[in-house]
Amino acid sequence: MVQLSLLQNEGTSSPYLPNVGFYTDLSSANYHAIDAVSSHRLGLLKKSPAHLRHELKNPTPPTDAMKLGEAIHLAILEPDLFVKTYVVAPKVDGRTKEGKRAKAEFELANRGKSIIDADNYAVCMAMSEACNKHHLANSIIKSATATEVSGFFIDDETKVLCKLRADAICENHDTIFDIKSTLCASPVEFEKSIFNYGYHRQAAWYLDGCAKLGKKLSNYAIIAIEKTAPFCLAVYRLKDEAIELGREENRALVKQYAECLKSNKWAGYPDLVTDVGLPAWAVKQIKKVN
Repeated sequence: MVQLSLLQNEGTSSPYLPNVGFYTDLSSANYHAIDAVSSHRLGLLKKSPAHLRHELKNPTPPTDAMKLGEAIHLAILEPDLFVKTYVVAPKVDGRTKEGKRAKAEFELANRGKSIIDADNYAVCMAMSEACNKHHLANSIIKSATATEVSGFFIDDETKVLCKLRADAICENHDTIFDIKSTLCASPVEFEKSIFNYGYHRQAAWYLDGCAKLGKKLSNYAIIAIEKTAPFCLAVYRLKDEAIELGREENRALVKQYAECLKSNKWAGYPDLVTDVGLPAWAVKQIKKVN
């Protein structure tokens, strides 16, 4: 994997201006701070340009769920580093003088580490253990040639800076794979998640971005693991036709993004009356019942 240094960029809102290429030593915080088109941004743009513009102007601080998600990823992909990075917060009464003092002393003694409560720590460890016990998932994780892979590239048509961050690349299996925590990892329910969360667009974005940077990979796989006991999981490979649909969406969205940048117009929903009905799957379900 190519290692490149980041250049200080004082002329923009981003703390860094990356060289085009791959990075395996870039922190999540620094990656997210870099101003570039991502699969996440395209997802917001798909809702409306106004939603994306609001997010760009008012970045959402990491939520508790997002922080837990990062911890889960580290516990599964790099369990040894997880144990070194996270410490369990002691149970103290923060309303008392003794509790406040104990909390402050604990934070001082563990400066530089991430503090997590006992329940979330247990969830991370349980999900990591579930992956270890799952033959296929464990085999995929152990075959990773690089984890937390960031990439930066220029879109040929619009010339905008683009970025990606894949959980892992398995060059031996010609595959990019991601860890996705979910409420239900069954095939029927997870197919809904693929569409609802735009994983098909993400798959196309990662594969095309890597190809643009000289690493052509053929497959995008997901280890979908449930967030509650018994922490069942499944491994899915996205079908080529699903990825192609994501690719078509991405192409249109990147062009729209470039147009919004050029015109500085970030429209919301259409300013007209729109007829709406029921989604096709609901109509099909109703007709089946009747």
